[in-house]
Amino acid sequence: MRERKKSRAPLVLTVLFCILYILLAIRPLTTELTLTQKWTIDILQDVQPLSDEKAIPFKLGQSMGYFTEDGKLVFSTTFPFKASISNVYNAAYSAGNTQTTLVTPQNQKACTIAAAGYPYFSENRIYMFLPGGSAVAQYNDQGFRIWQHEGYAPITAFSSSKGGSVIGYADGSVISYTAQGTVDQNFAPGGSETEVILGAAISPDGTTVACLCGLDRQRFVIARKEGNTSRIIHHHYIEHQTCEQQLVQFTRDAKTVFYTCKDGLGVLKLGRKKVASQKIIPIEGTITQIVESENEDFMYVLSRENNTYTVTILEGTDTVASSFRFSANNAFIQASGSSLFVGKDNTISRIDVSRS
Repeated sequence: MRERKKSRAPLVLTVLFCILYILLAIRPLTTELTLTQKWTIDILQDVQPLSDEKAIPFKLGQSMGYFTEDGKLVFSTTFPFKASISNVYNAAYSAGNTQTTLVTPQNQKACTIAAAGYPYFSENRIYMFLPGGSAVAQYNDQGFRIWQHEGYAPITAFSSSKGGSVIGYADGSVISYTAQGTVDQNFAPGGSETEVILGAAISPDGTTVACLCGLDRQRFVIARKEGNTSRIIHHHYIEHQTCEQQLVQFTRDAKTVFYTCKDGLGVLKLGRKKVASQKIIPIEGTITQIVESENEDFMYVLSRENNTYTVTILEGTDTVASSFRFSANNAFIQASGSSLFVGKDNTISRIDVSRS
């Protein structure tokens, strides 16, 4: 009897699979980045008039102002105590502030808020933190109050987006307002020996709130508005807790939320009903800013350790693509288009970031 030939198909498929695996394994995870410095300006130089260009805000030490993408300094001033600035408004204020005058990037008066407190601007949104530390109010562009909320404990966290505002208190309670000025969520995450909110953020559509809360044990909690209730869709415990206030921030598409912690930067990617993935990216020093690129899929993270600043560039929100360091007493970062702007003491530099 003739012996049947064995099929070679499984062997061929196995060889092809091994070749494909090797090719994928040696492919770089990210493309190399090219950082090109385009210009550097001094914030002490003479200002030029602002026309139709986009005004980018800065605050360095006791100085603040605006510059443009092509390197024009269009507004610069110093302040003796404290100041708040956004791309729409700026204001300096004193410890005993009884009223606040808002100024535009064109150095024109926008309005005056006839109330005691300390201003905070988020793009075109205007807030005043009232004396005593437990109340905050939102105002319109004419200086009239839209809403005010006063809690029973000091405010320990606050954030704003185009979808609304979120307030965290020292007693562990969280309350959010819609963009129209009505209460949307009001809950206490709980789950810790000591209840306190150390950081909070609200998504751009106003439906989701994230917060770092509690001590012994500390948790990161994400709650989403569903009907008339708030449902916690995710929580996890923080391995190395902190007693200091932390940054919490959503991306513009609300698909990722970041939080800072002792171990670096926490990154959670959100699905429709739950968190799809989470990780911690080690970052040197204390994170002071998280900035999202406009045209590219980059996140820029500024951190500080003594007088050494580090800028870490993330690709795809959770992969470290590059980083660089510099020494300074004060620093900031901003992003516009495909450019990163780095402020260092009295200078501002534009760095174009591209893939090569």
